[in-house]
Amino acid sequence: MRPTADGRDTRNARGRATVRSIEREAVRLALQHGPAALTVDHICEAVGISQRQFFNHFDTKDDALLGWELPHLSAERRQAYLDDPAVGVLTGALTLVELPTEITEEQELVHARLRVMSAAPWLAARQTARMLPIAGQVAAVVELKLRTIAGADIPEDHIRSAAALITAMAAALTLRPPMPLPGPGDTNLTATADLPAIAAPPGLPNPAATSSELENMRWIWNRLL
Repeated sequence: MRPTADGRDTRNARGRATVRSIEREAVRLALQHGPAALTVDHICEAVGISQRQFFNHFDTKDDALLGWELPHLSAERRQAYLDDPAVGVLTGALTLVELPTEITEEQELVHARLRVMSAAPWLAARQTARMLPIAGQVAAVVELKLRTIAGADIPEDHIRSAAALITAMAAALTLRPPMPLPGPGDTNLTATADLPAIAAPPGLPNPAATSSELENMRWIWNRLL
């Protein structure tokens, strides 16, 4: 069974293990030979599966490189964000999205995938397109939050514009590199001479650390506009 639209797993443990093996081998081979030269046959041979098994989980090699699991909006966090009047509009928005399990369980794979995307603009564009729906969902929740704060004199278009900007700020803060990436030789999934390491691609999200850094800006926050 394919993953649900929100990226949560609906497969059994064996299926999940196969998916992760496909992803790891696809990324490893792309780092060695370049994503453009990678084929489904290469991946199948490395994993030890048939093309039929591959296509049971992924439609294309690019899907395997990007991974099937996407972040999704947490219903519980959404409600807490809307119900708590004390939560910060921006800092609270950083917690709305539940991240894929690989963020914490497969950090080596995440780092390697970022290297591949940094060297393959079409993959980065594809990933951006895949993330647009969740960005729209977050913007809608932020807009609801702003409506509980805004007075009657705040125009609707100002609320919508603010929600879009806050969502963009949250995305930028989440995707900036909060920790150093491994350099060549640090992991088994590193860049090779065929695909050089790319400096400072996005790192792993750390909402708690980002919220703390934002708190340190409170002294200047009112002077930003």
